[in-house]
Amino acid sequence: MFGKAMSRVIRRATEWLGESLANRFSALALMITLVIVVPLGAVAYGIIHHLLSQKIEAELRNVVALGHYGLEQALRELNGDINSMARRSLVTNAIGDSEGRDAYLLPFLREFVAAEPRIAAISIHDYRGRAQITVGSGRLLEDEIQPLIEGVISGEKAISTDLRSNAGDTRLLIAAPIVFTPTRSVEGALSVEIDLPALFGRYFAGAPEHHRVRLLDGQGREVARTGDNTGEQNSISLELDESSGLKGYRIEIGVDSTVVYQSMSLLALGFVVTGLLTLGLANRLSVRAAERLTRGLRELSRAAREIEESGDSTRLYRLPIQGCDEIATLTLALNRMMVSVRGAHEALEARVEARSRQLAETQGRLAAILDSLRDVVYSFSPDFVSVLYISPSVTELTGSDMAQSPDSPFGLTSFIHPDEREAARKAYLQVLSEGYGEQRYRIVRTDGEIRWVRDRFHVVLDEEGTPLRIDGIVTDVTEKVMAEEEQARTETILNMKNRALEASCNGIVIADMTQPEAPIIYVNPAFERITGYSASEALGRNCRYLQGSDMDSPEVRALRHAIANERETQVVLRNFRKDGQPFWNELSVSPVRDPVSGKLTHYVGIQHDITARREAERQTYEWFVRLETIFTLSPDGFVSFDSNGRLAFANPAFERMSGFTVADIVGLTLEEFDERMRVLGDPAEPYTPAGVDLAENYQDSRRRHRRRTLPMLLPAPRVLSRSVRRVGSNNTAFVLYYRDVTRETEVDRMKSEFLSTAAHELRTPMASIMGFSELLLTRKYDENRTRDFLDTINRQSTRLTSLLNELLDLARIESRAAKDFQLVRQPLGAIVRDTVAAFMIPGDKRSINLELLGELPEVMVDAAKIQQSLVNVISNAFKYSPGGGCVELSSELQEDRIGLRVRDEGLGMTPEQCARAFERFYRADSSGNIPGTGLGLSLVKEIIEIHGGSVDLDSEAGVGTTLTLWLPVAPPIGDAAPAETQDQGAAAPVLENA
Repeated sequence: MFGKAMSRVIRRATEWLGESLANRFSALALMITLVIVVPLGAVAYGIIHHLLSQKIEAELRNVVALGHYGLEQALRELNGDINSMARRSLVTNAIGDSEGRDAYLLPFLREFVAAEPRIAAISIHDYRGRAQITVGSGRLLEDEIQPLIEGVISGEKAISTDLRSNAGDTRLLIAAPIVFTPTRSVEGALSVEIDLPALFGRYFAGAPEHHRVRLLDGQGREVARTGDNTGEQNSISLELDESSGLKGYRIEIGVDSTVVYQSMSLLALGFVVTGLLTLGLANRLSVRAAERLTRGLRELSRAAREIEESGDSTRLYRLPIQGCDEIATLTLALNRMMVSVRGAHEALEARVEARSRQLAETQGRLAAILDSLRDVVYSFSPDFVSVLYISPSVTELTGSDMAQSPDSPFGLTSFIHPDEREAARKAYLQVLSEGYGEQRYRIVRTDGEIRWVRDRFHVVLDEEGTPLRIDGIVTDVTEKVMAEEEQARTETILNMKNRALEASCNGIVIADMTQPEAPIIYVNPAFERITGYSASEALGRNCRYLQGSDMDSPEVRALRHAIANERETQVVLRNFRKDGQPFWNELSVSPVRDPVSGKLTHYVGIQHDITARREAERQTYEWFVRLETIFTLSPDGFVSFDSNGRLAFANPAFERMSGFTVADIVGLTLEEFDERMRVLGDPAEPYTPAGVDLAENYQDSRRRHRRRTLPMLLPAPRVLSRSVRRVGSNNTAFVLYYRDVTRETEVDRMKSEFLSTAAHELRTPMASIMGFSELLLTRKYDENRTRDFLDTINRQSTRLTSLLNELLDLARIESRAAKDFQLVRQPLGAIVRDTVAAFMIPGDKRSINLELLGELPEVMVDAAKIQQSLVNVISNAFKYSPGGGCVELSSELQEDRIGLRVRDEGLGMTPEQCARAFERFYRADSSGNIPGTGLGLSLVKEIIEIHGGSVDLDSEAGVGTTLTLWLPVAPPIGDAAPAETQDQGAAAPVLENA
């Protein structure tokens, strides 16, 4: 509806402007007034509005500047203090000291919170993100803090800040990682809660009336505010510096726009009223001036319309002339012009009539000449609109009487062959610029016959050089063109045959069978390259000169027989080049007969040098034999699939790994093969089909060497490594490669467990030592508290020293391969008594029940190492008997070895624990209540095995443990057996410490 109304208004305005020059003049004057008044008013209003906006913005910046700086500075100081706190060694050491950290860390954190009123709460979190110590009035829940803590613990951020809300209370949470300096690893996190709205109100509580200050986050959400202005806001924003920890946050201050721009609204109303009055006055004055100026033109226009309607130009002589201005001058000039036009028109008519008579006589003579020609003469206008003339011979050429009724502006265009019409059209158009043209093309007669014509044409110019017409002559050249095409076709065929012979990579020989000895009459360049003989050296000779000494081979006899019977044949001959080098020649010979008599005239031989192919076949066979030997002897398994996706080969190593025979699995598809292998796998770990690796290999060639580990249970527990490789360009042919990595996998697992346990055992006592020593260095305590701290430090230092000594013993034994053992022939009884005596400390209530043989044999041992082993075993018996009970040491002699058996009535072990008892750092008691490093039994086993002995372990949970050390007995010296020293104390059943 609105569109139609606008269309009507525009149409009426257009009609009004077209009615008279006066209307257009008044409209132009009104537009000029608008162009001057409106921009001047808009510029003035814009300048005043800009100055007022700058004034408001400056006032707002002055109001917010001090608070903005204060809030940034406060947050920057908090970030620095928190980051410094997280790096304090007192905090980093406390993460590893779960037992004693409360004694020295809680007082330190309480003092820090009390000294910093901006902090509401502070927490210490372990490496799993769990809060261990919290000081202050924390409002946030564990699940609200957890994501931020995980971010700094994972190492994604050096320090992280975020806002969290709980029950309408907004808190700023700052988290910093706690880094253990020696290893630079993140061990936990320090989190601090800050009441951000309260901190914000501290700096912006005194905002002026009609002002509102807000703190906005990165998404524009309000975090805190002061002031109660809710009207339309004129505001500015100041970004908080990134160092404050609130990246993307900004402070927005606004003032009520209705108060600020009240004066601007009154000024705008005044501008509008003044402009409307000015436009009305200008429109009235311009209409009156336009009517006065165009009065004469209206009279002249009315008279011109009357003359046009009547068609009588003589009425111009009576146009009234008023005054002497431009309009009067125009009227006088129009009257005189009409007089001149009338005279020129009458003279031109007489001249045209004379020229027409001359042209008619000339055309009559020309038509008589053209009627006698066989060639077609034509003429058409230079604008290609109409045909001026076509001679009657066009009927003989085209079969159509175009001389009477031409049907095309180009004369013969409708008869031109469709494939050549575009070229003919371009040639006609080009003649206008060049003046002359010639072309040859085909035409199609009305009876369907195709004829070749030659068309020559040129441009005829008038006296002034303007194109007057285009004349041309068309000649039938069909017979000439056909003769040229036949000659060209013959020459092309001969050239192609000659080039084919010359370019052939096979040697071609033609022998004349009508002459004696059948001489060679033609060889191509390929023959020269293959044999080394030039054409001049080969022509006139029989082909047998290439055979050398191989004149009676089966192949040569077969060739002679075929030639004698005038048949074609193909043989492989060993020929010789000009330099004497042999080469293998695949020769095909064919007879050529006379087409009339059928008599044999020539033999054509085609040579193919297959020496390289013969050599490649020989090398391929050798490589095949080598690869078959390698696959047969390889300890790694190979399974290949052919281009049809069927299993084609498996080597003996794979048969041993899988328990399958080649006959069982040959012909299987990849899916069927994967199902067979899945049955052999460990059900606890899902089997990955080989098709998955094959698809990844096809999509990403960089994964072609990726190895996948497959735990297997059958036919024996082992771990296999599998990789896939495609063969050649056919994506369906591929090879599976299997390798037994059971030992490597086990070694990697043991190494990882050893490093993890060793690091934990070393750090635990070190954390306590550093934590308590730092407290002693930074604060003063009374004598009893100080002694407790020193006792803890001494106890943990002793534990650390013992652990390091045992590690060094193991490392020294393994690295030196028992080279530092001093093996001496000595009685075993003395070694046992000295070891037991070491436990007889006065005041110790522990006792050992000895049940040794009356006479112990001599052994070749290092006494210190054997004593160390016994001490470790007896110590374990006492430690793992927390409820007391008897510890018994007995001996047993078996042929060439002696056993020392230690039995206790302590905690005992389960079968699973017994299986891992000799692993390094493994402890049956995981509660931490029984001291120890888990290295004792490992060290005992290493020492006993170096002496050529073994260790037996028998234990039952809740009953006790029996551990036996077996050592080889020293061989006798000469014929006399050595005298054993009688163990005087063997008869006593119990030895007790006084």
